[in-house]
Amino acid sequence: MTETEKRFFSVDVSNDIHIVKLHETLQQAKQSCLAGAVEAHEFADDMCDHEDFASNDLPNAVYGIVVGKAECKEKQLSEEEKEDYGSDLVLEKPEIVEYPKDDGWIKCSERLPDDDGLVIAFMPSQEDDSNYWMMFIGNFDGEWWIDTGNELYNPMHVSHWKHLPQLPID
Repeated sequence: MTETEKRFFSVDVSNDIHIVKLHETLQQAKQSCLAGAVEAHEFADDMCDHEDFASNDLPNAVYGIVVGKAECKEKQLSEEEKEDYGSDLVLEKPEIVEYPKDDGWIKCSERLPDDDGLVIAFMPSQEDDSNYWMMFIGNFDGEWWIDTGNELYNPMHVSHWKHLPQLPID
């Protein structure tokens, strides 16, 4: 997926035809969803018809993340086929394309964390047993991985890292 593709959606319930809208940010999707729901609510107020709003509109006032789409590949045509079709563009049947899922893990070969921040580091098995692996909280000092107990780990053995999650909010 390119940077310019819209990754978020909202359903506009402000009229009888519920329309899916695509957005570049989650905040835009939330605002659009709420705006459509508010408009539908105001219409229900004017018509004294909150039952229809509650059963048909409000349940469909949703927003979220786009996880994939349908795509068509362009069919390569010979000059003769272009004449037969009367067009230079013919598309194959649509197929589903799922966007890559971001699990938050970053390959050490692609990027290392800042020297000063704590992260979760992952070390796959160095043995024949692939069920053995290790994770620790620590930082990378530019040469070594260091856990919170000041143990050193060979940077060649750490394959991935991710930022620490946010602390719980009561």
